[in-house]
Amino acid sequence: LDAARWMIWFHRMEMLARLGVVHRVPQLRTQVARLQQMLAGAKFTKRLSHTYFRKWGAYTGLMLEKDWRRAERREFDLTFRSLLIVHYADTLAF
Repeated sequence: LDAARWMIWFHRMEMLARLGVVHRVPQLRTQVARLQQMLAGAKFTKRLSHTYFRKWGAYTGLMLEKDWRRAERREFDLTFRSLLIVHYADTLAF
């Protein structure tokens, strides 16, 4: 995925995980499993940069750090979102 599609994926997957529907859809379970594999090094290290990540609105924006000028700030934000998805996917299964 390119950066814009990753942002959309993060947003959509977090919402689906919060709803507790991930375990009902095999493709979503597969996507969460792949995300867990990406986090095997304890961080989400894929380099992503797109204005969608920085713009905050009712439905968009992932940036929690003040900026992503330092790579570790980007990694912190994306790792946090990744761990949220994994957590909700594991704990809110209906």
